[in-house]
Parts: sequence; structure tokens; C-alpha cells
Amino acid sequence: KHSFQIKLDSIKGGKATIGVQGKIFHSDSWTAIGSTVRYGATTSDSTITITKTDAFTYYQYYRIYITMDSGSGKKIQIIGCRFKQWEE
Repeated sequence: KHSFQIKLDSIKGGKATIGVQGKIFHSDSWTAIGSTVRYGATTSDSTITITKTDAFTYYQYYRIYITMDSGSGKKIQIIGCRFKQWEE
């Protein structure tokens, strides 16, 4: 299982899509881990958790991505993130 906690600062100017991806080898394509999360405009910090509990894969590379909706004046900041990997 994989679980990611991403703490975000306030967002300015719309919504964002946040997701996590992994791959085994450097030359591999990125594979989604869990579902993406939509994060909307807010003035306070928020913590988002993304978990994948089925078909466990030991990835060697991980990335968190944030895609802002189009337009100008957009701002979001990652305050921190935590990662947990385990088997049952």
C-alpha cells in the first residue's frame, strides 16, 4: 500500500488537480497511484491524503504533481508531504 499526505498552503485564483505517480525504472512511463484530488480556493492550510490499497507495486521513483486551472494570478504552495509504504 502507498499513502501520501500533502500539506498545502492557501490557494489563490481557482482550483488545482493534485496527484501522485510512480515508476520502477528511470526510462519507464509514470503510473498513477490512487485517484487525483481537486483542491479549491481556500484561505487556510489543507492536508490532502492520497492512498492506493490495491495491486501494490514497489516503485523506485515517485512524484507529486499539481495542475492549476488555466488563467493568470494562480498560486499554490506545498508546505510539506509525508509518504508511507507498507504490506499487509
